[in-house]
Amino acid sequence: MPDIYLKTLQECDLKQKEIANKLGINVRTLQNYLGGRKMPTYIQKLIEHEFINKVEEKPEQYKTAQDTINELQKRLLDKDETINSQREHIQSLKEQIQMLKFQLDQRKTAN
Repeated sequence: MPDIYLKTLQECDLKQKEIANKLGINVRTLQNYLGGRKMPTYIQKLIEHEFINKVEEKPEQYKTAQDTINELQKRLLDKDETINSQREHIQSLKEQIQMLKFQLDQRKTAN
């Protein structure tokens, strides 16, 4: 059995019964693995999932959450810029309409 799995089980703060329950095995089987019996691949993967990756996931989840927050803030700023740009464009169009109305009134009075 690879040392990392054995070491992980030995250093775990849980009792053997709790570890066995998490892995879906009985305590005697767990004791056999701790005693040096060959551990199946699916048990190794369960240990990775239940014990090893749990410790590593927390910082990644925080990082992912922080990245998500940063991305959402950036998107909000981009939308604000887009809205401001659209407001400026609408204002410019209103000014052009006013100018065209003035020119039209000038032509009507000239004729």
